Amino acid sequence: MSFTVEPVTNVQPTTGYSTPDRASFCVTDSGAGGQILVNGLGVTSGVVGTAVDLATLFGTAFRSIPLLRAFKAATTAQKACDQFNTYLNIAWILIGNAVVAGTPQFAYALGGGGGPTDVPYLSISGPSIASTWRIDLSLRHSIPG
Repeated sequence: MSFTVEPVTNVQPTTGYSTPDRASFCVTDSGAGGQILVNGLGVTSGVVGTAVDLATLFGTAFRSIPLLRAFKAATTAQKACDQFNTYLNIAWILIGNAVVAGTPQFAYALGGGGGPTDVPYLSISGPSIASTWRIDLSLRHSIPG
């Protein structure tokens, strides 16, 4: 599975963007499946092989600081799950005209992979079908726009 973010122009449906209460990016599954661990505490693939930090991903275009409250360090898996359920809304959209018999799967994880043990991750697993998905993360109280 490969992970891509389009330039921040808000022109194409595959465009990644970052606003104070939401972040959007594309995940492309080559057909081999795989997993990506999204976090907000600076853990990148240099530390944990499939980790992606939201702020690092967007660079200077990152504007979603309030969204990071869903990714605060947690002492237990239950606390990590609680904060995701309290603060994070997840939506996904299939990009393109293809009909795909599967969707990305989302789960929560805490630590692991040799990285810090207190980092909560949003685990995104591909459906093992060649496809591109736009993933929209937003604060639960945000009005879709």
